[in-house]
Amino acid sequence: MSNLVELGILKQHKQRILGVFPVQRYPIADAIAKQTIINRLRMVVLHDAQLEARTTVLISLIKACNLTHHLFVPEERREARRRIDAIAKGEQIGKAVFDTVISVQTAVSAGIMGAIGASTTSTSSNS
Repeated sequence: MSNLVELGILKQHKQRILGVFPVQRYPIADAIAKQTIINRLRMVVLHDAQLEARTTVLISLIKACNLTHHLFVPEERREARRRIDAIAKGEQIGKAVFDTVISVQTAVSAGIMGAIGASTTSTSSNS
């Protein structure tokens, strides 16, 4: 992230959630860079433009995070999802990114459920 901050594409924004948990966010600082990336992704997905490794990673993230609706209008989404699926499954890099995101999401969900279960058990025991 620091490279993108140094290049002026992202801004670093530090804050605290609930006044306790430190969080760093990196919002887009350069709207032109954002639109260039979106245009590139759309060209690859909808018009079979040449696929580069870094574009494959972004497309795999779009699939893993279910973000198709942010980049494509309703009439494009069916074809976009089909092409995104093919790219993410057909490329080793894309598959690795997709698998990693799913693993992280599963781990976070399990951690949340464990914390809820422990909190519920602790509350029940104290009653």
